[in-house]
Amino acid sequence: MHSAALHTEKSRHHIPPPHRATQGKTLRIACTLVEDNRPEVGKALVDKMPVLKPALGENGENAVMYYLKDAKADFFQMMELVETVTF
Repeated sequence: MHSAALHTEKSRHHIPPPHRATQGKTLRIACTLVEDNRPEVGKALVDKMPVLKPALGENGENAVMYYLKDAKADFFQMMELVETVTF
């Protein structure tokens, strides 16, 4: 699963590894996408990936970061729901 946000806090919930969706299953995610404009989030992004500094600025001030809120991941095999994970 690709995350659009860089989290500074540890999640309390288990998020399934991305390879599970490729084991004959389809993944559908439903959530509220929330903009996170805290300066420390942009700074953490460019600290983790310095190659982005030319595009996003020295402190990530040109980045737009989001996090998933009230998220639910449904795994389907063929058209049958086989597992739901909320996080």
